[in-house]
Amino acid sequence: KEQQRAQVYKNYHYDITKQQIREEMERVRQELQQKQEQKLNDKIKEVKRIQKEEKLKKRCLTIKLDKSQCDKPYSRQELQSIFKIYGKIDDIHMKKDSKYGGAQIVFSKSKYALKALDDEQTLRDQFYLIVINNYHHRKTQKTMDDKWRDFVNKRQKQFNHDQYQQFVWNKVDQFINNNVATAK
Repeated sequence: KEQQRAQVYKNYHYDITKQQIREEMERVRQELQQKQEQKLNDKIKEVKRIQKEEKLKKRCLTIKLDKSQCDKPYSRQELQSIFKIYGKIDDIHMKKDSKYGGAQIVFSKSKYALKALDDEQTLRDQFYLIVINNYHHRKTQKTMDDKWRDFVNKRQKQFNHDQYQQFVWNKVDQFINNNVATAK
């Protein structure tokens, strides 16, 4: 009887210890799974934050005033009136510490910032603003409108009106033939 009692007691302790080990293993497993999920969630949040920053950078255009041409910095309202022709402006961050009268224009869409970037020379010539392009990469493939605009802007000064008209007709025919051939 004593041996049976000892064996039952031993089995009971063995079962209790076995159950405790199982519970501890399950707790550790759940803890590890929670840590892995937390790490994954943190990585996802970081990626989303970086993507959001990249989208914001694409909508921003940083400018500074060309001090050799103009010594009075523009106000927020003046910059608003200059850049509103390119699209809706969300915000303008004036750089007070900049000795060049810099600002960051935040457009509502990145295509508006690209429009302003394409008009960089006009901004420099008419408003003495230097565009600092850190984030935008111009698209290499131009639209048909862009191609046409480029063609029209390359007017040859040495032609008189009749020569230029003939030149334009030839170029239009050539342009249409080239684009019809590529469109097929």
